[in-house]
Amino acid sequence: MSITVVSADRHPVVLQGLSNVLGAHSDFKIVASCIDGPGCVE
Repeated sequence: MSITVVSADRHPVVLQGLSNVLGAHSDFKIVASCIDGPGCVE
């Protein structure tokens, strides 16, 4: 079973780094990345 992740951060470098780290593990499934919380809700 995988853990579904939606990430939000104003810094693109942080988003990319988080996606790279979590994407390297089969336990995580990144479904969205946004620059802010309200953007993730949409």
